[in-house]
Amino acid sequence: MRSVYRLEAYTKVFFLREIVTPGPFPHLHLNGSVFKWDYPESWEKPCSFFSLLFHVKVVRNGEDCHSNNPLDEKNISKTEYPIDPIIIKPKRFVFCLRAQDKHTEGPWSHWILIKSKKNKTKHLTIIFLKLNALHYQKDKIK
Repeated sequence: MRSVYRLEAYTKVFFLREIVTPGPFPHLHLNGSVFKWDYPESWEKPCSFFSLLFHVKVVRNGEDCHSNNPLDEKNISKTEYPIDPIIIKPKRFVFCLRAQDKHTEGPWSHWILIKSKKNKTKHLTIIFLKLNALHYQKDKIK
């Protein structure tokens, strides 16, 4: 009996900063007129040493986070973002959030979206879209 084996070698050079992206944001919520969130559970601690840069975008209802016409857009280091009622005039808007390693400027995480709308009692109703969690789970399986 004769067996044939083939040995192949593949190499690819990469840095961890090129492939590591932040995971989903736990505890993303609206407190009054301020959106607040925590660092991803998968991100190393302390957050002061392994800091993230957050990209916040607010767009009109019905648009997605890739919109070129945002109501407001900023890069921030804090884990909170106050909604400015002067800039954000419509009753309905979409809050978009993603992050990247602040020091290595690695790849951005997937967007997480929160749609808000005012109901008859004038309270903001928050609807979480778990798109980010779905992308994160698919990436972990690969």
